[in-house]
Amino acid sequence: MSEATNLKDFRVAVSRVGEYDGQLIYDTISNHFSSLGISPEYFKGKKVAVKPNLVNKRGPYGATTTHPVFVSALVRYLKEREAEVKIVESPSGMYTEDHLKEVYKASDFYDSARQVGAEFNFDLSLTEIPAPDGIISKRFTIIKPLMDADIIIDLCKLKSHSLTKLTCAVKNFFGAIPGTSKVEMHARFSDTDNFCQMLNDLCRAICQQKPVISIADAVMAMEGEGPGTGDIRYLYSVLTSLNPFALDMAACELVGWGNTVTMVEQAKKMGIAPKDISELEIIGDEFESL
Repeated sequence: MSEATNLKDFRVAVSRVGEYDGQLIYDTISNHFSSLGISPEYFKGKKVAVKPNLVNKRGPYGATTTHPVFVSALVRYLKEREAEVKIVESPSGMYTEDHLKEVYKASDFYDSARQVGAEFNFDLSLTEIPAPDGIISKRFTIIKPLMDADIIIDLCKLKSHSLTKLTCAVKNFFGAIPGTSKVEMHARFSDTDNFCQMLNDLCRAICQQKPVISIADAVMAMEGEGPGTGDIRYLYSVLTSLNPFALDMAACELVGWGNTVTMVEQAKKMGIAPKDISELEIIGDEFESL
């Protein structure tokens, strides 16, 4: 893999996973990495930022946040390959050390992830990144620890969303925007089209600077008035891709949303997602079997 993300790579590894079992998730992640050509040696000595979805101070059992079994299994895989692993997130609310600690602990993986060797980020510094190809925004201020990593793993949760319809790999990077600055971003990009375009610009800007690996926890997904409330929907699936835009397109196919998600349709026009589902290369379980 290069020092940036190949947004022309339209491969997505898909597996049916029937439960949140640590070894089963570990093996699925390992198999997905292998099938996508990521060697175990790739992580050796690298700084890896694991970016979960921790939208607020909630545990995993309402399907609003990345499940702790995913975090612990991924961290164990990375530490066994001699990576330096840090959990990096900016949830809703104030971007302060106290609030981060509260959210981390509420997520139900604070202790388990530390036991397998993860650190949790409390560095509150920010950085600006350019978005030279941005359609609606040419620059973003984001949390610096994410960009200090050599590799970013986008450990997202598959959910519905009241504004964007889909929360998955691309929208998970809204958590790169620090704390209450998210409110400002919602105000600046207040309609659906502009907000979705901003998210695509942000995700592409990050991908142009760092290699991103996206993994979607879709064992227990959420539908309804997301991102913080909704009903549990069991999809029993894990999706992994080296292109977050391709993963989102696969997620839409998995839940039967087709061409109805604005973010994905914009990404197609930007040339960073397949123009048609037939251009996705699904590795592993076909959607029909899910």
